[in-house]
Amino acid sequence: MHALCRWHFRPGGGPGYCEGCRIEQAPCANGKIKSGERLCPYREHGLQTTEEHQAWDVLLACLGQLRFAPSGHVIGLELSTALEIGAARGSEPGVVSELLQAAEAGLIEALNDKALNDKDSD
Repeated sequence: MHALCRWHFRPGGGPGYCEGCRIEQAPCANGKIKSGERLCPYREHGLQTTEEHQAWDVLLACLGQLRFAPSGHVIGLELSTALEIGAARGSEPGVVSELLQAAEAGLIEALNDKALNDKDSD
């Protein structure tokens, strides 16, 4: 989940990037690749298990529950709130907790990279 979050939330990555592939009808938009090419990051790092899908849903539901440093950088998710949301949705807390920690690390990296890029362009 770490790599998926780094891709999904990074500047120039994620859904916006993939929308261009769909519009252009690129082979990757349909899961097709040529020999030697890499998979689309969504396919390469895609969610596979039910628990990963549950953790992803909880993560997306908790994007308003970010913790920030005084500098304005993202330092994490409010995990207690995320776990409560997961429990309310019927997720196994131990598994979701482990997956959210990996997702949180990727989210932090991507959002802080974005913040640095935005600051550099000012």
